Amino acid sequence: MAIVNRESLGRAAVDKYILPHERKALEFRQHPAVILQPVATALGSLVAAAIVSTGPADEEGAKVAVWILAVFLAVRAVYLFLLWFVQFWAITNARLLTVSGLFARAVTSYDLKDLRYCAFERTFGGRLLGYGTIVFNAGKLNRTLIDYLPYPEQIYLRIYGIVSPELAHDSSDDNDAGYRLRPADVDQSDPG
Repeated sequence: MAIVNRESLGRAAVDKYILPHERKALEFRQHPAVILQPVATALGSLVAAAIVSTGPADEEGAKVAVWILAVFLAVRAVYLFLLWFVQFWAITNARLLTVSGLFARAVTSYDLKDLRYCAFERTFGGRLLGYGTIVFNAGKLNRTLIDYLPYPEQIYLRIYGIVSPELAHDSSDDNDAGYRLRPADVDQSDPG
């Protein structure tokens, strides 16, 4: 199970905040499912406004109100998309970083030593669309969470492996049952 880091704007945004002695383990942004609800609401409101516009001409006040609401929801969806686009998470060998902010940059950092107790949650929708949530009980903070996490199992295992290295082992060649594959276990016969 490997996570491929894609070249992105986020790489440059995150790399600015990595200390010289730190080694970046992975970086990611939230799953696109986080913006599904605002986009669906905006599209629905635009369709509703178009339908109301075909009604009687004597209800101009209602038409204007519906269009104002539809435009507001569309602008809100674009704003939330842009916020999603510029927010990145990075995990190094020492910290968990959040880099966010559309107009003003905000960087939040958590020491990995303080994130020992983490829980992994996955809803039915998350199982269908491929996202999950990690909840940390961090030091003086009661709860720190990363929701709409892409590749949630792999990221959870990577975080837990960094936080508790005594329990982690190299599982890059393991199958899902936890058994190490040996060359003799793989059928190398030619199907032709």
